[in-house]
Amino acid sequence: MSSCSRVEQQYQRFIDDLTAAVLAEKQTILGCLDETWQRVCRQTDGHSRDSERCTRQLADLSATCQAIGDESTTVSVLRRASELQPLVVHLRRHRRE
Repeated sequence: MSSCSRVEQQYQRFIDDLTAAVLAEKQTILGCLDETWQRVCRQTDGHSRDSERCTRQLADLSATCQAIGDESTTVSVLRRASELQPLVVHLRRHRRE
């Protein structure tokens, strides 16, 4: 074997080793990115579900407040006073969340 062939083989091994190291690092980085992406997607889904739940609660509270506000007389408002306590409790719970 000539010295030129040996040098070429050494360079080829060096290139192969370097390529293998770069590919391994690439796979590691892609794995980390994938894990991060999945975590962020789960968090986003959770936030979306929480937002939808809060939106429904606020719509329900708004409808209840509107119904109470639509009462035209003091007597009819006082008749619905029993509805106010659960509404206040619900609002307090919502504020803690």
